[in-house]
Amino acid sequence: MQMADTGAIVLAFVLGSAASAAEEPSTSLPDQSTAQQGEEAPISAKRFVTNILKDQKPIFTFPFKAVRGNHWKAVLGVTLVTGALVTADPYIEPFFRERSEFDSYKTGPLRGRNTTMAVSLTPVAFFVAGLATHSRHAKNTGLLAAEALVDTQLLSFAGKQAIGRLAPSEIPPHGELPRYVVQISGRVHKQG
Repeated sequence: MQMADTGAIVLAFVLGSAASAAEEPSTSLPDQSTAQQGEEAPISAKRFVTNILKDQKPIFTFPFKAVRGNHWKAVLGVTLVTGALVTADPYIEPFFRERSEFDSYKTGPLRGRNTTMAVSLTPVAFFVAGLATHSRHAKNTGLLAAEALVDTQLLSFAGKQAIGRLAPSEIPPHGELPRYVVQISGRVHKQG
């Protein structure tokens, strides 16, 4: 792998993983009438959308903050771990690809769909439970979980589009793992 490719992968993981450190504390104060009664304010549909839009700014401006030296501990930690994993991958990967014990572990679309369904239905379950029990806290938990899910999916989509590499599920099960393949406009090009 060329040094530039390794650097791009490490940078992508650093910025994606460290985005959680970019979360800025909320400056809005809870509604005084509900705070005095011990209840939290309900999250409206408008506030839900507004929160998602506000969340995107600290996530996507994180690289600029990191360049200025903010959050350097998180960036350094994620960079070191990612670099170590990228370096160790050629030695670790054959262990998992070539062992018969892992053949029974089903990967691919079915497993991915189940995981996606479980992650997506968790906020729905909290929200529905809140409706059933008239719990504003449970409804808000469901909405905040859905907000976090949308935030992560937006970041994931942007990162995948920027990098453009093949997903592991696009590689044949017992085929050669093309490490340096980039998918561009539906065509596959081998790099280096």
